[in-house]
Amino acid sequence: MDQARRGARVAARFRVAIEGIEDTPALRKGDISATGAYFEIDHDVGEVGTIHALRLVSLDGAASVRVIAHVVRTVRMSDVAGRRVSGAAFEFMPESDAASERLHDFVRCVLAYRRPGDEPPV
Repeated sequence: MDQARRGARVAARFRVAIEGIEDTPALRKGDISATGAYFEIDHDVGEVGTIHALRLVSLDGAASVRVIAHVVRTVRMSDVAGRRVSGAAFEFMPESDAASERLHDFVRCVLAYRRPGDEPPV
């Protein structure tokens, strides 16, 4: 299986909930693009290929989107201080052109919030 990233991801902070695992979107550190996202999470998200519905919300709560995504990678490691860090990378699977456009708008919002005044490429 090809593990190459399909889109350049940019470091960002956003809120996300994995439906069926979490009830409320939690603030996460990670990175995001129009094609996927990686974020730190302590929950087991399943094996590569597992499909989830993600609810993504911008830091200010002004933008949100629900998107189907599948797990492409999970990470478990210890940082320099010995703290356990877990994360998962997801590839988005928008179900229509309209859903894809809503997702692109959300990513623009998140990245613009990260860098005010800069229209980021998606």
